[in-house]
Amino acid sequence: MKRSEKPSKLAQLHLPLLNASKAAISDDKQRELARALVELLISAAQENEEAKTNGGGDEPEAHR
Repeated sequence: MKRSEKPSKLAQLHLPLLNASKAAISDDKQRELARALVELLISAAQENEEAKTNGGGDEPEAHR
């Protein structure tokens, strides 16, 4: 069996995208969700920067 024919160990889940109209979510709710997403992205970026400045100090040492 060729490498490209081997089944992947990571299963992929393919879900159809919803064709919901924009009116399904109110403008207020859409703004709230957008703010929450921005806060989440900023928090993730800050954590990533902290990990870089720690030099991986918060990671367990690799066995050599």
